[in-house]
Amino acid sequence: MANANAPFGFKPIRSLTGGAHVSCTQYKIASGTARIGKGDLVSIQSSGYIARETSATAVGPWLGISLADSGAAAPVGGISFHPVCDDQNAVLEVQGPTAALTAADLGRIVKVNGGTAPNSNTGLSQNVLTNTAATASNGVRLMRLANRPDNAFGAYQIMEVVLNSRLASSAGI
Repeated sequence: MANANAPFGFKPIRSLTGGAHVSCTQYKIASGTARIGKGDLVSIQSSGYIARETSATAVGPWLGISLADSGAAAPVGGISFHPVCDDQNAVLEVQGPTAALTAADLGRIVKVNGGTAPNSNTGLSQNVLTNTAATASNGVRLMRLANRPDNAFGAYQIMEVVLNSRLASSAGI
């Protein structure tokens, strides 16, 4: 059975420390900010507000993963707060690339295709992995094939990853 091509961005599933809990913090979004989809990579801008990663081959550093859809036009006339999984130990699920990853790729650090706007109907992120290597200071680390009955190595497989490029890490926090 072939894996479905149905991007959903990043989804926190557990903590590297063994627990199911991952932390979530509310961050500010400024008026006029581009839509942030559920599962999008987000970073803090120089203004102090968060924004969706828009680079076609995202490498970070990132603050974390958006846990909600900000809506088609986020927010009008001021600021609002948006939930972000900013847990340094979060293990995430994400769809793999068209060019299949294999068991030999586990442990590699790869880039993310982060340039696509969220799905206009569902609000889900369209972020997927690439098969392009990234350096030790950026990208996501491939942990394992996600344990799902409808998932196998091949195009569009669902992988478990950790963010290798973290804003807190680069800031020394």
